[in-house]
Amino acid sequence: MKQKVFDYLNKNTVKHICMLECLRFDDVDCLYGGDDGVFLFDRTAQLYLLATDGKAAAERALKAAQDVPLIVCHSDHDAEAAREKYAFEGENKCWQVVWDSGEKMPLSGVCDIKKLELNDENVDFVFSHYTLAYNRDSIARIIGGMGMYGAYLNGTLVGFIGRHSERSMGLLEVLPEYRRMGIGSELEKFLVNKLLDNGEVPFAHIIYGNDKSYRMHRKYGFTFSDTPVYWLF
Repeated sequence: MKQKVFDYLNKNTVKHICMLECLRFDDVDCLYGGDDGVFLFDRTAQLYLLATDGKAAAERALKAAQDVPLIVCHSDHDAEAAREKYAFEGENKCWQVVWDSGEKMPLSGVCDIKKLELNDENVDFVFSHYTLAYNRDSIARIIGGMGMYGAYLNGTLVGFIGRHSERSMGLLEVLPEYRRMGIGSELEKFLVNKLLDNGEVPFAHIIYGNDKSYRMHRKYGFTFSDTPVYWLF
């Protein structure tokens, strides 16, 4: 099955980059893999991922899991099939963007960037300033796990960036009084370069309506998938 999984996902690496990057690690179960689609479960993120050629294929793949509290669907028909099978309360429609040139991004030096230590001060700072719904324990796990990076001006922490549980770049926030200085862009470029050093492919999910993030990724030349992804939860 594993070879079929890679054969299918590699037909469109930009569309499937989230799933391909998850498969770099040993904590992913292949629940379905065929010529018509792939269905994965990331044990670390407690996340299902689905990509198929059509709704019928999606329905076949989803038979492999009875209870799915959180899933990323890589097309409209995948999301439709998942909605009909499971009782989700919410969803986010996102652009998937990939830095696939393999080249590092130049840094301006506008701020100092260093890895955040796992301590109460840093967890409280991220928890109090990040705008999306994460609880304090989740923030602590991210800082202590994949890690987060802080932007500093004159020794003061003014922003941060990290990765979500499925390894997409995100958790980007700059304090209001320090915005429009290029700090957010510097953090993004720094993390891109860090991932390239690790042999990974940088990618992100941008929620529809986040025009600022959309414009930034267009400006810097990220490749956009031709279809949206859907987070259903």
